[in-house]
Amino acid sequence: MSDLIVTTNNALEMARKTTRNGGEYWLGRDIQTLLGYANWDNFCKVVEKAKIACANSGVAPGDHFLDTKKVITAG
Repeated sequence: MSDLIVTTNNALEMARKTTRNGGEYWLGRDIQTLLGYANWDNFCKVVEKAKIACANSGVAPGDHFLDTKKVITAG
């Protein structure tokens, strides 16, 4: 089990992005498969539950979750 943790941690570190001021963030679509979710809709539901848990614990979800949209260019 510890190999799985190390492997997942390394993969998450590789997917990590940083802001100009040194903040760290991850994009959901980059990490969904790393966390075992092949389907975006299923992962999105888990993220929504995490936002609710955050709010229920007295932490503002907006401080930890940013809704973004990835724009693609269509033919």
